[in-house]
Amino acid sequence: MQGVFIVFEGGDGVGKSTQIQMLAKALKRKGYKILLTREPGGTSIGEKLRLILKREPMCPLAELLIFEASRAELVETRILPHLRKGGIVLSDRFQDSSVVYQGIVRGIGVDRVKLANQLATSNLTPHRSILLDPKDKRFSARLRSRRKTKDRFEREQNAFHSRVEAAFRKIAKKNPRYRIYQAERPRQEIHNLILRDLEKLIRARR
Repeated sequence: MQGVFIVFEGGDGVGKSTQIQMLAKALKRKGYKILLTREPGGTSIGEKLRLILKREPMCPLAELLIFEASRAELVETRILPHLRKGGIVLSDRFQDSSVVYQGIVRGIGVDRVKLANQLATSNLTPHRSILLDPKDKRFSARLRSRRKTKDRFEREQNAFHSRVEAAFRKIAKKNPRYRIYQAERPRQEIHNLILRDLEKLIRARR
């Protein structure tokens, strides 16, 4: 499988959507075949599950299992076929988000979430994971506050979001597939650094 699987991770309001859109445009201009997707979502079923997850209160285990159902459909019907054709997949979140949100912050347990992830993804792992990490705790809070409508994750207290960011940081520092970028830096500067790193990765896999 010669494709390249790239995932953007991080808390809410750190600029993932902006950076993944910028990267998709840059890679398309260079002639690469890009699949741009997101979690939860990315498929017809996934987008319906996304609405439930974003709006409806539920227990942590139900939340995890709905995320995994969306993930399983996305991997099987979109991500793996694109990778098998040698394309590049850019995903806004993947399995580490469940480890952080449901495993650590919601308290289900990391090992239990990792087991669910393995089942849902057939052990698929990104070639590169990109973490946008705010050093200033007020940065992501300011970005979230500007949004006119907030889902139930974004409406969580700042302490919840601080725990999420700290958990992502801990995972990323231990995993060599991660690259960490300070979220407060100018967006074009972050984009240039990400693009430079990924061009090397893509060339190495061709």
